[in-house]
Amino acid sequence: MKKKILKLAAVSALILILSATAGMAQEAFDQYGFGDRAFLVQSALESGKSAKGFWDIPGTPGKTNGNFTDNRKVKKFLEMQIWDRQKGDPDDRVYTFGAGVGSQAGKYSIGFARQRHWGVNYIEGTGKIEVRFIKDSFEIKHMGGDKWKIYVKPGYVLCLEKNTSKNGTKLTAKPDHNGKDALWVFYDLATLRSFIPARIIKPEPVSAIPDFFIKNQKFEYSAEGNFFYYKAKGTAEVTKIEGDVAYVTVNISESESEGEKGRGIVKKGKSTFEAKFTRKGDTYFIDKEKNGDMASSGKVDPSGLYLRLTNDGGGKTFKAVK
Repeated sequence: MKKKILKLAAVSALILILSATAGMAQEAFDQYGFGDRAFLVQSALESGKSAKGFWDIPGTPGKTNGNFTDNRKVKKFLEMQIWDRQKGDPDDRVYTFGAGVGSQAGKYSIGFARQRHWGVNYIEGTGKIEVRFIKDSFEIKHMGGDKWKIYVKPGYVLCLEKNTSKNGTKLTAKPDHNGKDALWVFYDLATLRSFIPARIIKPEPVSAIPDFFIKNQKFEYSAEGNFFYYKAKGTAEVTKIEGDVAYVTVNISESESEGEKGRGIVKKGKSTFEAKFTRKGDTYFIDKEKNGDMASSGKVDPSGLYLRLTNDGGGKTFKAVK
């Protein structure tokens, strides 16, 4: 019994250590120092002039369907709009900016200070800015003084649907442009002063040069699957280096995989594919632009000869040939 207790304690301690390590690795990067502040957001068309043009959700919090009501019964997601400031600053007027982690580092989610599960979302293809039970990540850019831009994606800003602060004007996404309809002012609810960052903390620069593919030109290639049986081997060769991107041709000499409906192992012939490698810090990514967060990634081993990349689907190994 004593041994079991000691073993359990050791396992618990290990879990705590791993959790702490994971926490440090996923530490959010808040470059502007928003912290846990709650904000009112006003259009630059009206800042310093009136109490018009504040972010708002249509209707009444907790009563209007979609405005902090049971998310399972929402009939239609509501679009964000602007409205005159309301006495007491109700729940649908007060926002937080949450610093992103992992692949979203450097971006911010926009949520509600008193309704933490709800968030602001950009709807790809429509340009709509809606309130949903999740939170999108946005690039927030300080434009000087107390003015800010919010990018929904590269080259597109969150702005007013029309160049007016009339009640009910919707928020939308448009190509980046200069104009007060695309600028916002954040008011710290605790002080009611517009927020200006004391200093902007910039992340430490990380190497983006694909050294592994500059120092090595030819490789032995192998791959295997996780969820389904798959094996492949062949060769690979760097075709070109353009700036921070390495282009590699992979020639598979033989491969085998599980047949349809589990009908044994099927051997396949030769094939070729092109791979695009990028790097951030010590980590290499293959076809990151195409696969996003699902892209395989990995690090070069201490010998400098092996690059092992993995994702949930399996792994790929490039061994330098000297």
